[in-house]
Amino acid sequence: MVQKIFMLEPSPGSRIPKFVTATDAAGKSLFEDGPLQSLPEIGHLDVPSGVEKMDRLLTTGNELVLSEDACAVLARCSVDPQVIRCPLRIKPAIVGTSWGNYALWHATRRHAILHESASVRSIKGHVLSVYEWSVASSCLPSFDLFLGPTNRWFASEKLVDAVFERRLSGFGFAVIPCF
Repeated sequence: MVQKIFMLEPSPGSRIPKFVTATDAAGKSLFEDGPLQSLPEIGHLDVPSGVEKMDRLLTTGNELVLSEDACAVLARCSVDPQVIRCPLRIKPAIVGTSWGNYALWHATRRHAILHESASVRSIKGHVLSVYEWSVASSCLPSFDLFLGPTNRWFASEKLVDAVFERRLSGFGFAVIPCF
């Protein structure tokens, strides 16, 4: 039985967040035309001035932009096989700045894990937002990382422990009640 589940959040204590967007070679957002079922062989990432170099960069969508170190840690965990990945070619705002290797992770499915006690706003059966989270333990997939309702990422205690053990930056986690 699952003891705890965590929702991925921005890193606590970071400065005012700045977001990045993965693009194709022409500079068009990979998600401009809606959800993807596959990713290009290589994506591109223009890093604007003021973005902190972290192991997880913030995005405005449901994708994850992860450093090579973060990818290595998550690869040792059980990740939903519907999470597709591609390497990113980084173009920093400040020429000569080295960012290392990053990858884009994107989930092609969401898992319905909400417990009936969760307080939600929905239209025609589709959850738009969650005001008070609670998760049904019986609905949790066996993965350490997966996408849930409202395009929120969820992590197991094993994954959270691995992130803290490696001291990866850019990760924050909120404990979500399980019933």
